[in-house]
Amino acid sequence: FALREIGPFLDDGLVLDLGCGGAKIHPKTIGVDIRPSGNVGVGINLDHPSVSDITAEVSDLAMLKDRSVDAICARHIVEHLLDIPKALKEWKRILKPWGKLVIISPDYRHCEAVSIDPSHIHGLTADSVMSMVDLVGGFEVAKKSDVRPGYVFLLSFERLPVASEVGQMGSAMAVA
Repeated sequence: FALREIGPFLDDGLVLDLGCGGAKIHPKTIGVDIRPSGNVGVGINLDHPSVSDITAEVSDLAMLKDRSVDAICARHIVEHLLDIPKALKEWKRILKPWGKLVIISPDYRHCEAVSIDPSHIHGLTADSVMSMVDLVGGFEVAKKSDVRPGYVFLLSFERLPVASEVGQMGSAMAVA
């Protein structure tokens, strides 16, 4: 499901797979994980070495320039983050105007995700994530769906350009 959302960016764009763990969503994505490549994790990741290309906390991607990323896939990572709005602000900073943000998370209404995995800090619903994205601002909902009804939801957002970027985009198009 997430691959359908980020697929158009894979051929000539920069696509991040945040919290990639032991398996990236696609070989062309750039995996970002708190564990260095090759390091095993705990629990379910005990036998899965990290395949990260970048070792970083997903809410602190200072090594990436503003507006440098075409798409971000955050699969099963937001429920692990201490400060979700901080991460959303960082993702907004690095996404290009009209860039895609895809979030997949267990749906707390139907799945007791926190007791299943103690590394889950938050029990989330699609509506609670949309509220946090709305609080951060600068995104438009592109899609809301159930990946696994009664267990996992998918949200897809487009990063809206700010006024200064609209002017830059217009002059860049006029030159092209």
